[in-house]
Amino acid sequence: MIIRPAIASDATQLSAIAFASKAHWGYSDSQMELWRDRVTISPDAIARNATWCAEVGGEVVGFCQVSLTPSEPHDCLEHLWVHPSHMRKGIGAALLHHAITASPRALLIHAEPESRAFYEREGGSSLAARR
Repeated sequence: MIIRPAIASDATQLSAIAFASKAHWGYSDSQMELWRDRVTISPDAIARNATWCAEVGGEVVGFCQVSLTPSEPHDCLEHLWVHPSHMRKGIGAALLHHAITASPRALLIHAEPESRAFYEREGGSSLAARR
């Protein structure tokens, strides 16, 4: 696996990964449609935020995105998604630790209920302090 910076042309593939990963948790089609805009990654969002892709065998299988907002006292993990076919292989953990290491300030993480155990396993609230 390699982690590389995302480029604008990755946006469609990253959106598909985010949507598939969110859908993996069994949400209804109607609920998924309500969230479509929230999990859509635009080329502009890639340009504005620190975004990294995880590749396995040349295929993008996950990504993370960190907003770097100078007016805030911390950076914020906006997205961390791994395609369901590559979950539980260490890719999410590698992306998370890459984001922590690459962020110049403490990293704030707002976790959804389905991902809470993952973040707790990776250190939970102490992640920012370990930076």
